[in-house]
Amino acid sequence: MPCGERLCAIWGKWGSRMSTPHETRIAIKKSVAHWRRMRYDPMCGEDPLAGNCALCRMYGDPCSYRSECPFRVRYGQCSCIDLWNDASARWDDVRVDTSPECVARWHSAADAMIKALESLLQEEN
Repeated sequence: MPCGERLCAIWGKWGSRMSTPHETRIAIKKSVAHWRRMRYDPMCGEDPLAGNCALCRMYGDPCSYRSECPFRVRYGQCSCIDLWNDASARWDDVRVDTSPECVARWHSAADAMIKALESLLQEEN
């Protein structure tokens, strides 16, 4: 079973709806803010999973190949790309290992996610 289908089986079907460009822009900004909060405080109570992602909540099923989520359209399904997988793994690491090396790896991975999300805002201009 492809990783996207496996996650659908775990998370279940999420509803989706059409969104305006303005609503999408707001969701992207909320997702950037979410990753920044996690970058500066991995213990902030948020995690890199779909339940905390404004884009996942807006566009529905986070693993749907049909989703029009701008992140998925540009980079691919979160659960199947190295960018998100690396950030998620580094987040797991830094929550148990606060050594400078581990924190630096987490910051680098979070910065890459933030940069990718911010690139979606730049595409609209």
